[in-house]
Amino acid sequence: AWNRTPEQGQASQDRVTRLLQADGSAGPTATRLASADDAVQIALINNPELQAAFAELGVAEADLVQAGRLPNPGFSFARTHAGDDIKIERSLSLGLMRLLTMPATARIEQRRFEQVRLSLAARVLALAAQTRQAYYQA
Repeated sequence: AWNRTPEQGQASQDRVTRLLQADGSAGPTATRLASADDAVQIALINNPELQAAFAELGVAEADLVQAGRLPNPGFSFARTHAGDDIKIERSLSLGLMRLLTMPATARIEQRRFEQVRLSLAARVLALAAQTRQAYYQA
């Protein structure tokens, strides 16, 4: 899970504590790790690189959403006078090139988002495999 707030970070640490709960037969300070799945969960929760990758995924998602939005129009108003002559200018502008390239930009951002998402999934799977290997070696 992506820990966006301190409360989510605390919930993750509570989950790690539950996974490493004391084993009554070995004394009050002993910890246990029941399975490789527990080790994988702890590794995924405590890995700062994965948290950074989740943040990168959030940025890619924001870029994708931004690419699908219409550009804001601009409006300007000017009033000038020289002697008895008063001149009023009004203009409305829209980024025509951005509007024309919007479909291509949205496709590019969609591909980038998918690339970041698949990269994150590959990192998760690689970390899980490394953790399982280390668990069984230990």
